[in-house]
Amino acid sequence: MWRAIPKVSYLWDDLVGIDLLWGVPSAPFAFRDARALEGRLWDRAQVAENGLLLAHPDDIAVFGAVQASRPGRPQKYDAEDLAVYAAGRTDWDGVIASAAEIGLAGAAARGSAVAGIAHARRSEMGLAWRVADVAWRRLRPKRLRGVLMTGTPRLGRAITRSRFAGSEFLSGYGVFLPRAISEALATATSEAMAGKARPVIVEVGTGCGAVGLAIAARLPRAEVHAVDTSRRALWWARINRPVRLTRRVRFHRGSLLSPVPKHLRGRVHAIAANVPYVPPALWGEGWTSSRGTVIGSGDDGLGLYRSLLRQARNFLEPGGRIVFQLGRDQWASFAAEILDLGYEPGDIVAGSRGDVVVWATWTGAQPGIELDRERATENPNDDVGH
Repeated sequence: MWRAIPKVSYLWDDLVGIDLLWGVPSAPFAFRDARALEGRLWDRAQVAENGLLLAHPDDIAVFGAVQASRPGRPQKYDAEDLAVYAAGRTDWDGVIASAAEIGLAGAAARGSAVAGIAHARRSEMGLAWRVADVAWRRLRPKRLRGVLMTGTPRLGRAITRSRFAGSEFLSGYGVFLPRAISEALATATSEAMAGKARPVIVEVGTGCGAVGLAIAARLPRAEVHAVDTSRRALWWARINRPVRLTRRVRFHRGSLLSPVPKHLRGRVHAIAANVPYVPPALWGEGWTSSRGTVIGSGDDGLGLYRSLLRQARNFLEPGGRIVFQLGRDQWASFAAEILDLGYEPGDIVAGSRGDVVVWATWTGAQPGIELDRERATENPNDDVGH
């Protein structure tokens, strides 16, 4: 259904998002309610010892209750936060009264009930919220809940315009969105190649082309080959490629390094990679991203990286660098493992709470390591010669 609706999402710096339906902003509840709630949070805030503003406890409780009340939101987590905040508090009627002053008594009461707060009064839940709650719980199939009830589709189900590494990129249905942490792939690769006269760089798992195009923009004399298995992803990548980069950035469709032109064997200075690495066991039913862009192979999720590092020995020049992204808790054991593949692990160059960007250096052919000499074939769908 979302493919038929003219919808665009804007994501800025991986933090702020705006959804537009037919050019009109969408939100799970009325703008006037959000404005009233925000105004109350600011108006009654006090300056804390650290100099920051601290909201009034009643207003924090109202905010948490409203979040837990919204149909389609991850109520479980909002309700858990609210229940912890409310533990030991006996004057919950004061919270509802505070919400009533800004017209949100029904929402606050409903959220309190969702959180299982014993002294919350369910009778103050408004009729509209009751109807929404019944509709949300009974609507089938379940995937329609996000479409019809919240005003926001599942992530990756709409055209998205995002800012990445100083430029804007479009991506669409089924194409993984570039995230802020991945900017370090472009930064680390570009800085490592800054001293090369004409660096040859391969990007694996390019998606909408953000990392490869960012590298090319930072290295004016670089030759970049970007690879992805998805025809749809490469379609968006070509849309995002500026005309000035057409000759220097070429896209190839295929798995890992198999579509990279054979004449680049032993000539690649750096490889940047972001392939699926999340262990299958960590995938929850509630996730909404496209599985193929997230879930790695093997029990630990690193099967694709093992294959990539083996193939990369055929393409990297001795001393060549591979920069890649994986889970923070995966790096220590994987760093020890790649020593046996002929790589010298480097440092963590950037990280978030769960992910890190790291690098390793190919030291050249090592005794006891048999290089994979399987012939790489060029894919007829690549950009070579275009």
